Amino acid sequence: MLLPNYSIGSKFKEIEESLSYEFSYRFEPAYVTRKNQLLPVILDHNEGKIEHARWGIGNEVKRSEIYPWVRSEGIIRKTHTRVLIRNNRCLIPANGFFINKKNESTYFIYFPKNKIVTFGGIWRLLKDNEMDRPVITFSLISCASYGKISTLTNRIPIVVHPGAHRKFL
Repeated sequence: MLLPNYSIGSKFKEIEESLSYEFSYRFEPAYVTRKNQLLPVILDHNEGKIEHARWGIGNEVKRSEIYPWVRSEGIIRKTHTRVLIRNNRCLIPANGFFINKKNESTYFIYFPKNKIVTFGGIWRLLKDNEMDRPVITFSLISCASYGKISTLTNRIPIVVHPGAHRKFL
């Protein structure tokens, strides 16, 4: 099963008010996100800013490989994520995520109590050869699904609740 895309279709003012962070750039809603797209992330709780970053951490050895998702299980054991999970955690604002069942329907999973949630992620600063400058890249952290949603998918993004933002970062 492919890991899902997510949506951040809310207007920037809604996101700023909901999360108590300010955008540091001009944000355009992304109703369906895709790999390599510039999307909003929160890197540091003390800064209070929402930055833009490219979705998918690149492999430094195999430049063609991009990791939009990393598994929570074993994240400390893997060389390419060990340092990032310790020092480079981020929050990714979202309205929900999509599950695409092969040869079936697409489901949008959202959170009725919170229009805007944050997913947990990791980030890395890499040199962008096209723009000849550094760019922030990020990957979402996924965990095993459970309950009713496990009938649709075996992986979901980790949701970081508002009270845990500071501790997560």
